[in-house]
Amino acid sequence: MQQAFDLIVKKTAQTLEAQGFTQVPDFEDEQGPAVLFTNKDAAYSIVFKTEQNMFELRSTNMTDDGPNTSWKSVSNWIFDPEQDTLNEAESISS
Repeated sequence: MQQAFDLIVKKTAQTLEAQGFTQVPDFEDEQGPAVLFTNKDAAYSIVFKTEQNMFELRSTNMTDDGPNTSWKSVSNWIFDPEQDTLNEAESISS
């Protein structure tokens, strides 16, 4: 699962960084492994919801204190680490 997560993050980071977003270090989410990208107006996060075997790309606006905690789901992808391969992760990240 970690290789799939890293691949999806890498591909998504390329797209978001080209749009002026930067990755925030040490971002955590209680639902599972996660990353956060922000600019002055918006935030995007990728989280792997371990209980549901699902990647979620979500967005929110930025506040003075950081990302708003009211996330909106942009996209969801089912990924079963026991059955799916990096090919499925590559498809997700496209």
